[in-house]
Amino acid sequence: MVSIVALCIASLSTIASANSKYTWPVPDSTRITQGFKSNTHKGIDIGAKKAGAAGDRIVAFYGGTVARSGWSSSYGWVVYVHHVINSTNYQSRYAHMHKTPAVSANQNVGKGATLGYMGKTGDATGVHLHFETRKCTGACKTDNSSTPVNPITNFFPEHAGKVPKSLVYGETDSEQVDDLFDEIFYSVEEILNMTGEERLSKGIPLE
Repeated sequence: MVSIVALCIASLSTIASANSKYTWPVPDSTRITQGFKSNTHKGIDIGAKKAGAAGDRIVAFYGGTVARSGWSSSYGWVVYVHHVINSTNYQSRYAHMHKTPAVSANQNVGKGATLGYMGKTGDATGVHLHFETRKCTGACKTDNSSTPVNPITNFFPEHAGKVPKSLVYGETDSEQVDDLFDEIFYSVEEILNMTGEERLSKGIPLE
């Protein structure tokens, strides 16, 4: 009898998860290590299931089209996805991945699709995902013309109680991201055509 009840609960949980409008970007961890601050921190930081251990899966929080996938001088390995949510254009960013992203530009991805794996590349003090959601005026672009919005209050209010009052050192971004200028960026396709020496000269790690 107990096993039947447990099975029913598990089934209901799976159905609820499947029917949720948005998917948390790190299925294995809800440890928020830094919250959204409109002037100094444009997204939230999510720590690994086991602090410091790279490799947790990163997924698309909503379906859309990959706009950028590659290496950024500040974000490290990063993916941008463009979405249309309630007739409004949004962009989500997934930064500091462990290695080359699992998706390419112009690829359509569904909610919960694997984009890459958590790491600490770019401007990061340790292993974490820097997750941004941005509202676009008109079509989304890959520059910083979009407006960062709080992922928690806009999409995941159920996680509001997990936002720390102060950042968790060693699992966050290393410094304030300057939103006024575009960072240096190389697409996955460009990187695949580089020699090892070229990659290293540009600060792009070899795998």
